[in-house]
Amino acid sequence: MRLSSCAAGVAFALVFFSNAARAQMSDEAKAGHEIAERFCARRHAIGLEGRSPHESAPPFRQIIAKGNVLSGKG
Repeated sequence: MRLSSCAAGVAFALVFFSNAARAQMSDEAKAGHEIAERFCARRHAIGLEGRSPHESAPPFRQIIAKGNVLSGKG
């Protein structure tokens, strides 16, 4: 499942930030956002709104809302 490979990006990033807010993120959060963009955004929506590019991939905001981000069991 692709979710488990994206867990690091979710755990270390506040992936819901706009570009303006991203400038204020910590270096760790920026690195996590870059991981999410590189490895996860092809399937998952990583922003505050919008649909995931892949029909069966839930947006990160839904994964986080369910909890268990590090385990990959959203």
